[in-house]
Amino acid sequence: MIPFLLALTMMLIWLPATVVALQWMPMRGSGRIAFCAGLGGVVGFLFASLFLMELFRWTGHLMPAVAVALVWLLSAGAWMLGRKRSRLAGNAEFRKSIDADGPLGWPGRLVVGVLLVLIAVRLASLLPDVVLRPLFAWDAWTVWAYTARAWAEVGAVFELLPPDRWLSAGAGEFVRDNLQPYPELVSSMFLWHVSLAGEWTGIGSGVFWGLALIWIALVLYGTLRWSGLGVVWALGAVYAFVSLPIVNAHVALHGYADLWVGSVLACFAGLLILAERSGNKWLVLFAALLLLFLPALKLEGPYWLACGLAAIPFALFRIGLRWAFGLALLTLAGLWSAWWVDLDLVAMITGGRLAIDPSTIGSGLQGALRHAFVWSDWHLLVHGSLVALLALLIRPQWGRKSPALVAFCLAAVVLIWGALPMTDAGDFMTTGTLFSRIFLHAAPAMILLIILTMHAFGGSSDRVGSRADSGDRGRDLFGPAVAQPNRNG
Repeated sequence: MIPFLLALTMMLIWLPATVVALQWMPMRGSGRIAFCAGLGGVVGFLFASLFLMELFRWTGHLMPAVAVALVWLLSAGAWMLGRKRSRLAGNAEFRKSIDADGPLGWPGRLVVGVLLVLIAVRLASLLPDVVLRPLFAWDAWTVWAYTARAWAEVGAVFELLPPDRWLSAGAGEFVRDNLQPYPELVSSMFLWHVSLAGEWTGIGSGVFWGLALIWIALVLYGTLRWSGLGVVWALGAVYAFVSLPIVNAHVALHGYADLWVGSVLACFAGLLILAERSGNKWLVLFAALLLLFLPALKLEGPYWLACGLAAIPFALFRIGLRWAFGLALLTLAGLWSAWWVDLDLVAMITGGRLAIDPSTIGSGLQGALRHAFVWSDWHLLVHGSLVALLALLIRPQWGRKSPALVAFCLAAVVLIWGALPMTDAGDFMTTGTLFSRIFLHAAPAMILLIILTMHAFGGSSDRVGSRADSGDRGRDLFGPAVAQPNRNG
């Protein structure tokens, strides 16, 4: 019963947020509804959870109805502002997507059918874990759920003290059993099932992680469809994400913050692509504002915030891709050069949480390579992302329509493969836990990068084939089932 009530509550949040996204999104055509539904789900739920926690903090009572009402109130205000803006701007700002689809031939329809079945089977297989499985007793329980349950038992939102205060803590103070404080936004998500059940049951919170998977899938599909790619490409991106073993683990054994960081970065990457394709700079601003959620979700949030900010100039000023590769190398060179003169920029940026430690580089990279290329966490996603970036280095024209996405993915590579292994976080790279989780954050953006690069390569091959009087054979399988003009006269 509780999972059903949670799902119904989420629908009440999802609906107004999606309507606002549709009102503000300066786009029409294929992919609009899917993208806005994914964006509205992520942003609406994060705001609703923030409202629920803050109401609990200030009143000492869990008031889910008030939190949902605040989402509706905020959505109503945003909708009216969007309507006024649309009326003043007319239809000039609304761009229609370049729809690459005509009627699919039977091979294309077959592929679409197979992909839909595979996606449905994957989601259905996760449903029992999402609805019935209690919170699994691993790190998620000892970090985010631990904090939420402490709040629920005491009836207040408070800061847990570090373990070394165990003996000196007062009667009204509480000590955590982990070594460092974590951001509170993910902990607030666990308050929903407490507010509806009246007690801590540990069952039902998986609904949120299941919805996060669906919202990311909608963002990927909508972004690619509006960018002019066909249904097969867009569904292929969706299946590439929902079939990842590590993603499935984070849904079935829910409770971690990583999927939520990935959802925000998926929306961020999608907005950058749409901003570049539509020429609308307001989408870049909204993408930048989304990054503010990251520090509230996980300790690595500020690192991703920096990566996102580094990509934004490429969306605003259409900077060439060669600069992105050059800046990535300069960043690594700068970190090492500063360290050689006893200036640890990593320690300065992270507030002392991380520091450069050359002794961890070898073992840290070995752990990352093992998870990326030996174990089955990521299938071929790591391989594909590195190949796509290499292809864009050789042929930067393939990424000219999405330079900000390329810049963000390069920043992610610098962070994951370059910066973290050289720090004392390399110990966690050795075991693979840091690599597998932090790569999940960038996985949706990497999938977009791979699909767009493959599509650009296919388009280039089609043009070469046309010049060679080979017709349009590159589109036979997935293209329209219509006769092609005779290019040989």
